[in-house]
Amino acid sequence: MQRIGQFDQTRAGLDISGMLDGPSYIEGLPEDDPVRANQNVFAFGMGAASLEVLQFLSLVVAPCEVADVGNHNDHFVNGRLDVETDSCRPDCHYSARMLAMGDAASPDLGRHELAEHKRNQPAQLAGETKTRVGRLLDDLVNRLY
Repeated sequence: MQRIGQFDQTRAGLDISGMLDGPSYIEGLPEDDPVRANQNVFAFGMGAASLEVLQFLSLVVAPCEVADVGNHNDHFVNGRLDVETDSCRPDCHYSARMLAMGDAASPDLGRHELAEHKRNQPAQLAGETKTRVGRLLDDLVNRLY
């Protein structure tokens, strides 16, 4: 994703620190900042996730003995699908350190303060779970009557 300009490693720290979750941080950015342009991308994230699953299945199942179908770049605006079959560049930070490492890969991107904060609040998480279950039961009862 970095190679095609969709990921900037320098901005990963902002996400890890939780700053991108704060509306005040986003509002303080200049109007032409790329971070402002990438708001509300849930549908695109879901589409990317589905394509990732399909590519994984292609690698594992290898239909018609074709496993590596290359990099797919889907353009939403004009509906075009580009396919790149080039290998990673030798200077690629990710393939050199993490290719085929799975869970053993350690990207070492630093601390994620918001995630640590949530992990340290088990009582609150239990309360949130009880609230969710209560709402689900309430919805179920209302549908039955």
